[in-house]
Amino acid sequence: MSRKFAAVLLAVVAMAALAAIFYVLLQWWSAYHFYSLSSADVKDKLDAYKVQVDDLQRLVSLLIAFSSLYALVLGASAYLSSQGLLDQSKENAKKIDTLRSDLEKSFPFFKRMGDHLLAVAKKLEELMPDSDERDDYYDRLSPTDHQELAGLEQGAIAFLYFLDFTEVSHTASDIYRQLGKYCGAAFAERKKQLEKELAETRKAPADPEVRIDVPQRRREIEWLRDRARFLLYNATRTNPDSFLAFNDLAFLIQDIEGATSATAADFYRTSLRLQPKQQRAYYNLAIIEFTLGSPQSAEELSTKALANPNWQVRPNPSRCDDVYYNRACYRSRLGESRPHEAAYWLDGVESDLKTACHAKNQALLTRLEADSDKTKDSDLKWFAAARPGVIAELKKILAG
Repeated sequence: MSRKFAAVLLAVVAMAALAAIFYVLLQWWSAYHFYSLSSADVKDKLDAYKVQVDDLQRLVSLLIAFSSLYALVLGASAYLSSQGLLDQSKENAKKIDTLRSDLEKSFPFFKRMGDHLLAVAKKLEELMPDSDERDDYYDRLSPTDHQELAGLEQGAIAFLYFLDFTEVSHTASDIYRQLGKYCGAAFAERKKQLEKELAETRKAPADPEVRIDVPQRRREIEWLRDRARFLLYNATRTNPDSFLAFNDLAFLIQDIEGATSATAADFYRTSLRLQPKQQRAYYNLAIIEFTLGSPQSAEELSTKALANPNWQVRPNPSRCDDVYYNRACYRSRLGESRPHEAAYWLDGVESDLKTACHAKNQALLTRLEADSDKTKDSDLKWFAAARPGVIAELKKILAG
């Protein structure tokens, strides 16, 4: 049964219903007219009313029957329409499969492209986990890892940049972001290496065998900087809800513009607006505030960071220790400027330091020695002068 046939059937049913109604009304009018003219007797009038009631009952019965038939016709029409749409969808799906098959045969590199991109995202997460800070994992990468990341960067970006990945924006953004993290880490490392080599050549006597092509090295470093910025900006544009992308972009901007970059601070705040239950953005904002001369804001931000268990997407105990250690420095500065609250801040600093310095850690020992140096304006100088025994005990723990 086609749609056209269903429409014709509906029209026939409607015409039949109208004809029946017209006939019943005509009979009713005739009976009423006859009895009203023939006699005024009550019985005759009652008989006339009875005829009218019977006719009305027959009319109602007919209307109910026609309405039921009409409903059945509508149901049949709807069923046929849905079946037609289903058949058309199946036909379109077959055409899409045929086109996909033809495309993959003509251009084999399109085959299972979605699976390949998901595999790329997974591999990048394995090499550069979001639970770690950028420099932590970069130092662990092997030469093979570096080569693999370079290959992934060249292959993935060609697809992401020129094709539409709107429906999988999260995956596309993650790939942009992870590759941007890698280029940003490479930029920071190459920049540090060049500065170190230049410092060493200034100290050493002139050696014709030691030659540094500084302009070329700077061009390579600038290329990495621009590449990292391009990738991370694309990560935020592709998925504006990715708080991870804003964290990584802010960290890169600090490398480029300086530790107290206002742009970086805005990106960290955006990250917190998207995901307030994290430590990283609070931690880095606290460092910015402290560097700008506001230990009170830094202490408050660190306290907010410690109220959350995850560094970003999962806990990182070593980064949590860093938050405690930094808060101890901020509290020491606050206690130094508020002698009337000395006992309160001394207890807070001691508690934080004991939480952070709980096991052998050479890097943290070096920091503690520098920050508690009484000959300099160090962050823990005030606390070290007030409670030297605590500092001595913590140094032994960290030294192992």
